[in-house]
Amino acid sequence: MSAPLTKRRRVANARTATSTSSRVQLGGSQRNAAGRTVRRKVTFSNAELLSLKKEEEEREAERRANMNEAERRDHERMRDLPEDDDAGYGYEGEVLRGEAIADISHAGEDLTEEAIEEADISLLEQLRAHHNQLFPRARDKRTRTNRTQILVDAFAAQMEAMTDAYVSWDLETAQDGLASVYTQPRDAEVEETNEIFVVDLFSAYYADVPIIKSDVFVASAYVRQGLMPVAPHFPSVVISIRALEVFRTTSLRCPRLGVQAFVRALCDLHGVPPRGYLATQFRVAFDVYLAIR
Repeated sequence: MSAPLTKRRRVANARTATSTSSRVQLGGSQRNAAGRTVRRKVTFSNAELLSLKKEEEEREAERRANMNEAERRDHERMRDLPEDDDAGYGYEGEVLRGEAIADISHAGEDLTEEAIEEADISLLEQLRAHHNQLFPRARDKRTRTNRTQILVDAFAAQMEAMTDAYVSWDLETAQDGLASVYTQPRDAEVEETNEIFVVDLFSAYYADVPIIKSDVFVASAYVRQGLMPVAPHFPSVVISIRALEVFRTTSLRCPRLGVQAFVRALCDLHGVPPRGYLATQFRVAFDVYLAIR
């Protein structure tokens, strides 16, 4: 049995990264091709560690020997090394043997704001490219038929509640007709308020639409107030029922009138350029309106 180590020998072992045990286990982690972190453990004997250190020192000495004078000056300036130190016994040798910490910093560099900004942009692009390579965006394999069917199924699940809400709105506006303005019931308990974009006959604006406690779905809450949603769950745009009714009655008198022409006429009345996406949203709202009417 070997004698216990003194404090001085233990400090020396810590600096030179050696061990008194027969084997040393080193652990680390790296990312595989799928982007997952994989832990690795390698066990070295004392002799293997010394051999690895010797090989590393030889490679470093060979690299230093192959440097020209300009490369050596740049290397020493980067590490802030004294010019009169020897490679094996000075500050550099202590760093290579693990006896000292290499002080490397960019604090002394004279960089302009433009250089710093270019470096930041370059680093951000490299990180973005690396992230996209490790975690590529999943490809959407759904077809137009799949998306349409999902939309139809979502509205179908709410059709009964939306029909009841439409009947309620129709009864409340029966006296004044399409020109009537919806008023909230006095005893209604408002749970939340959603800000949505309302497309009406003569104007388009953002409005805060309240959702009361008795509303079963968000879509039925909008229908109860005379607004037809263009999405089943979280609509950001609604078409007023009066605009849909005007298009329905007009198309009965003039079957050649299409949705695109009517929507462009609405854009002209609103004083905005034609919006292609509005025609698609109008078609969705009109189909739902015909289904619950």
